[in-house]
Amino acid sequence: KARAALSQAGIEFSERDFFKHRFDLAQLNDLLGAASPRTVFNFNSATFKKSGLDEAVLCDEELAALLVSEPRFFNRRAVAGRR
Repeated sequence: KARAALSQAGIEFSERDFFKHRFDLAQLNDLLGAASPRTVFNFNSATFKKSGLDEAVLCDEELAALLVSEPRFFNRRAVAGRR
């Protein structure tokens, strides 16, 4: 849906398969800007549920490290933009 909406609006975009081309921490921080990693983290994923981690006690730095280490933690509906 996001792809179609962006195309219809005439917005140029690029896609990234972060399972094949994982982010490093610097790239993730650049992508997020001032936003918290919570905005793209999928706390409802089976991978997160199986991890036994507690969402309430994880800080942004820990969440970013988790996203870099395991792409299944990403909410795959994430869209980032630059103006």
